[in-house]
Amino acid sequence: VSTQSTGLFFQFLDQGLMMVISSFSSILVMFLVYFNLLLLVTSSKYEASYETDHEGLVQFYKENCGGSEWGKSSNWLIAFSDHCKWKGVSCENNRVVSLKLVDRNLTGTISEGLSHLDQLESLDLSENQLSGVVPESFQ
Repeated sequence: VSTQSTGLFFQFLDQGLMMVISSFSSILVMFLVYFNLLLLVTSSKYEASYETDHEGLVQFYKENCGGSEWGKSSNWLIAFSDHCKWKGVSCENNRVVSLKLVDRNLTGTISEGLSHLDQLESLDLSENQLSGVVPESFQ
């Protein structure tokens, strides 16, 4: 075997290896772009859902709980507080799944703010003075 054919073989092998590395690099770049886009979309959805739940609970507080007059509010609407830690609120993955406000002196018509809680699975507002119907989204 001549040195010239050996040299051609290694040159061919080197070019093939470079093509494989180039293809791998392209696939890796595409994966990273896709992963970053997925992360961005998921993060935006999480923030919007968390904020929507928060806004719904604040609306409920203002319309049915007498706002600052609500004597049994126990940590609701404390500045910078996580609504998932409010008394009577249970969350999974930072989404409200249960609202249990039994005998909390709630009055008025049931707030449409509850319709913002699209992951709510359990709602107990018994022993209060509420009227009206539960928002259609729960029926």
